[in-house]
Amino acid sequence: MKTVPWTVYAPTRHKEHWTLPDGLDWKTVQLKVKRLQMRIAARGHGWPETMPKAPEGREAGCEASAAAKLKKYRLMRSLQWLLAHSFYGKLLAVRRVTSNKGKNTPGVDGVVWKTSRQKTNAVKLLYRRGYRATPLRRVYIPKKSGKLRPLGIPTMRDRAMQALYASALSPIAETRADPNSYGFRQRRSCADAISQCFNWLSRRNSATWVLEADISACFDTISHQWILENIPIDKKMLKQWLTAGFLDKGELFPTLKGTPQGGIISPIIMNMTLDGLENIADKSVPWYLPRTGNRTGVAVIRYADDFVIRLNQTIRGWCNYHRHACSSRIFNWFDSWLFWEIKRWLHRRHPNKGRRWIIKKYYRLYRNNLWSFHATQKNADGKNEYRYLLMAGRTRIVRHVKILPPANPYDPAWTDYFTYRNKKKMDISQDGRFVQERGWFLD
Repeated sequence: MKTVPWTVYAPTRHKEHWTLPDGLDWKTVQLKVKRLQMRIAARGHGWPETMPKAPEGREAGCEASAAAKLKKYRLMRSLQWLLAHSFYGKLLAVRRVTSNKGKNTPGVDGVVWKTSRQKTNAVKLLYRRGYRATPLRRVYIPKKSGKLRPLGIPTMRDRAMQALYASALSPIAETRADPNSYGFRQRRSCADAISQCFNWLSRRNSATWVLEADISACFDTISHQWILENIPIDKKMLKQWLTAGFLDKGELFPTLKGTPQGGIISPIIMNMTLDGLENIADKSVPWYLPRTGNRTGVAVIRYADDFVIRLNQTIRGWCNYHRHACSSRIFNWFDSWLFWEIKRWLHRRHPNKGRRWIIKKYYRLYRNNLWSFHATQKNADGKNEYRYLLMAGRTRIVRHVKILPPANPYDPAWTDYFTYRNKKKMDISQDGRFVQERGWFLD
């Protein structure tokens, strides 16, 4: 296969504004798509992933029930088709792939969409007839263990097509998802998973054993046949994405199983594959121990420069990530551990200097702490500015209100609930700035 040399563009601070056609705005586009998604979710609730089959019996009741299920299933698939071919859905799909972190990373064709004209023309490329998925560009990302994680990067067009069909699949995935599944799902975060762990482990009759499980190569080992039979989406499109193959150093390799890591639709497929695990685990053991009143059971919680400035970013991010749990004691322990580690590092860096010289150079009084580690930097006027190391123990603990397990962003009955959560999600960061978490889809 002939390929085009690609260029990885560096992210820019300038935000490209996409000018929509006259009479359209993003709020209207999002509302149109959200209404279709709500209708899909209403029809996709409670029915199997595959098309219902006719009953073997001749009872009128069974036939009527099967006919009702079949009619509801077909209506759900018709609504999916309508969304995948709608102009509004295509606009949002292009917007999603041109506003995320990988917007400047091309596939094997070396194409990126940066200008308004390119994005508008890209909408016209999102059609099903004659579409053929392009092989992925294989890159390797280093892991902490020293190994390399393979990642497949689709072309911009393939990404946009996946985003388009993912918007039609996501309502069904949310409707059928396990209540305590938090990874790769809208309006759910790791803080919800941490909060659920705390709720289960803080009781007097809590479980005494914790099993942490990790499915090895989860994305790479899912059966293609199972995906095609159980994921309710256009089979022609899904099969192309699964069997597109990948290019590694100019050589084409086939993909015989698994979903490609890097595809927009892959996390949804992975979640739908693992849905039902919570129900199976719950039924595997009795809720009460035999001949006793002791409550037991299994709970499944699933989630898929300057030294000071660099370290402050790490500390701030780590503290903000864990400040929703009971972390005060750990934060204080971390400050003590880091203090002694830095002190040992300073003595290794200046082996010929004494203790007083090191204290005078690297420590100052700051916020009632005589041992505040700092670095000096010249400002525009030539004066010294001091940058102090953050202390994790001063992080304010903010309790996270866990999302209710049955909450579904595509169900109109939960609209008021998510509106209330959005208002409460305005947080204050450590430096006093207001921060609001937002995804690509703004409701």
